[in-house]
Amino acid sequence: MGHKPEYLHTVGDVYYFRRRVPKDLRELVGKEFFKDTLDTRDLFEAKIRLRRAASENDALIEKLRAQKPQAKQPPRMYLAEDGNLMLDYYNPFAPKPYGKTVEQLLPELLASKTYSQASIDGLNLATRRFREVCGEIDVTLINRSHAEQYRNTLQRLPTYPPHKVRGMVAPDQADWADVQGSKRLSLKRVNDGLMWIKLILDYAYNKTAAFDGRDWTNPFVGFITKVKETETEDRRPFSNSQLKIVFGPDNYPNHCSTAAHFWIPLILLFTGARLNEIAVSAAVDVVDEEVPHFDLLSRDNGRTAKTLAGYRLVPIHQSLIDLGLLKYAEVMRSTGGNHLFPTLPHDRGRHRADKLSESFINSFRNYGKVNPQTKLNTPLLATHSLRHSFETNALTDGVAPEMLDICLGHTPVGEGRKSYAKTLRENPTAMKRNVLDHMAFPDVSWMKKMAAEILETTKSRSD
Repeated sequence: MGHKPEYLHTVGDVYYFRRRVPKDLRELVGKEFFKDTLDTRDLFEAKIRLRRAASENDALIEKLRAQKPQAKQPPRMYLAEDGNLMLDYYNPFAPKPYGKTVEQLLPELLASKTYSQASIDGLNLATRRFREVCGEIDVTLINRSHAEQYRNTLQRLPTYPPHKVRGMVAPDQADWADVQGSKRLSLKRVNDGLMWIKLILDYAYNKTAAFDGRDWTNPFVGFITKVKETETEDRRPFSNSQLKIVFGPDNYPNHCSTAAHFWIPLILLFTGARLNEIAVSAAVDVVDEEVPHFDLLSRDNGRTAKTLAGYRLVPIHQSLIDLGLLKYAEVMRSTGGNHLFPTLPHDRGRHRADKLSESFINSFRNYGKVNPQTKLNTPLLATHSLRHSFETNALTDGVAPEMLDICLGHTPVGEGRKSYAKTLRENPTAMKRNVLDHMAFPDVSWMKKMAAEILETTKSRSD
């Protein structure tokens, strides 16, 4: 069940806006609650009208506070620099700024509990963008106008801007996207940006003295929109005929400029792993045992996973072994280096494989431009589509969903499944028997000559 938005209430089957009047205004307003009908029985429409009602109510509260007569305060006596006693009239009850912005509060939040690297990256990006859009505002002064301004800018940001645009501040990126007509951030990514700022403000209210017991409502309440299932499906799997083309002799060689370019898409095809799970791998993570596998349990090299289920052992398909993946890993281990794919820019963290992914995508989309009947020239197909293809084909080939979840690093549903999943995700023999052995993949044997040439080039560079 979804979380019911604050201030949303029902009378019968009609939705209402209902908010408690702040204590300092109750005498002036003459009632305990603001209440107004949203004049709809539809929940989705009610949420839209709720945001507008909350914004208008915020403005009303500010107006009422401005009109409220201030009690005359006794003068404060202080010693001036010239030694004379002076009187200063002030209001000791006026809210005082806390003196910290969301960006300055972030280290405190991160120190309060353990966050994944993906969450830390999201928080850092959100606080930087909020500063670029709204300025360095004290957390106690952030209001719904700032939340709306920030949300509107996020909605205008480009999804995949070129490198020179990424260096711009958020408003300039949004202006660039307006001119270029480029694809904008998905609703989910906009929600993420809003959610991180809301989280920091909640922390400021609940865990610090920022608001000093004042009646306060998070200004970001109501701006995070429920994502419809269709809106999250921004990638689709390749069809089997498309996979044959993508990894066929007429297309794939155009992408294979390095060993990383050759091996990584193939590994994603035959394992269903995420791009960065493989890109970050060390040479020792390719384990040549009875059932050769990738060791994705290690957290070295900056490997992170969305959940604990992401740390697992993934069996290596025989097609990859026949092409020489184990030999390639052995050569990389013999160099004494760390990374399995050292030519990737590992100093870029989780963006280390962005350029490789872009090259792979361009190869099949360019093919699709020349051959439109293949339907490969579409933004709905990307590198991550290989993971969706693995999942779709596994289910089509009769793989049990719970086994597939373990192989892909998903968290199984149900406590019973979670208990045995912990054992199975470290058992590549079981994963091979229950997943890979049931699946059909494109024939890549034609790549053996190319794989051998890449291996010889790798050996010559390591000597």
